[in-house]
Amino acid sequence: MLESMLIYLPLGVIAGVMAGLLGLGGGLVIVPILTITLKMAGVHEEDIMKIAVGTSFATICFTSLSSVYAHNKKQSVMWDVLIRFLPGVLIGVFALGYFVNYLSNTLLSYLFSAFVLFSIYNLVKKKPPVVEDKAPNTHFLTLSGFGFGIGGISALVGVGGGAMTVPLLSHLGHEMKKAIGTSSAAGFPIALAGAVNAVWHGFDAPNLPEYSFGFIYLPALIGIAITSMLFAPIGAKLAHKLPQVALKRVFAIYLSIIFVQMIVSAH
Repeated sequence: MLESMLIYLPLGVIAGVMAGLLGLGGGLVIVPILTITLKMAGVHEEDIMKIAVGTSFATICFTSLSSVYAHNKKQSVMWDVLIRFLPGVLIGVFALGYFVNYLSNTLLSYLFSAFVLFSIYNLVKKKPPVVEDKAPNTHFLTLSGFGFGIGGISALVGVGGGAMTVPLLSHLGHEMKKAIGTSSAAGFPIALAGAVNAVWHGFDAPNLPEYSFGFIYLPALIGIAITSMLFAPIGAKLAHKLPQVALKRVFAIYLSIIFVQMIVSAH
C-alpha cells in the first residue's frame, strides 16, 4: 500500500495548488490521472470511473478545508452567500449521486469530457473584471436553484464544482478573489456528500481493488490528501498575487490535453 500511495504524492501537489489558485477542488486534475493509474493497476473496467469519482471527492474534502482556511484568513469567503447556496447543492449531490452507480464507465467518461469542455470555455472566454464587489443580495431560492444544478453535475463527474461556482458568482457581480474563496468553501460539503455516496453505493460492490473503501481507493486518497493539504495554501497565496488571465490560459491548455485523453480512454 505504501508504494502505491507514494505514486499519488505529486498528483496532490498539483491538485492542491489548483484548488487554492482557481477555487477548484482538484477533481479536474485527479479524475483523469486516476483513470490511467487504476487501469494500469488492473481495476475492473466498469469500476474505473466510479472509483476515480469517489476517490476524487474524498481527496477534495481535505484539499478544500486547507484552501478555505487560507482564503478565509484573507477575508475572501462570503459566508452569507454560501449559506444560501448550500441547501440546493447538497440536494443536487445526493439526488444525482444516486444514479452514478447505474451509469457505464464509458458514459461517465463522456460526461466528464463534456464538463472539461465547459471548464475550458469558462477559463478562456473574455469577461469584464469585477474590481469591487457590488453584487446584489441574491435571493435564497435563486442561489439554491443554481446550487442544485452545480451539486448534481459535480456528483456525476467527481469535482468540487469550482469550475461552475466561480463563473456563477463572478456573473452575479462578485469580485474574482471572493468568488474563488467562496467556491473553495462550497467544495467541502459537495465533496463530503459525494464521498458518502461513493462509500454507500460501493460498499458491497464486487471486483474492487485491494485497499478500497466502497468506491474510494485508499492509497490514492492518502497520497493525494497529504500533499494537497500542504500546497493548497500556496495556491491561495498565488491567487492574490499572480495575474489570473495567464494562469487560466495555462490551465485551459492542460484541460485540452485531458479532454483528448478522456475521449481516447473511453474507447
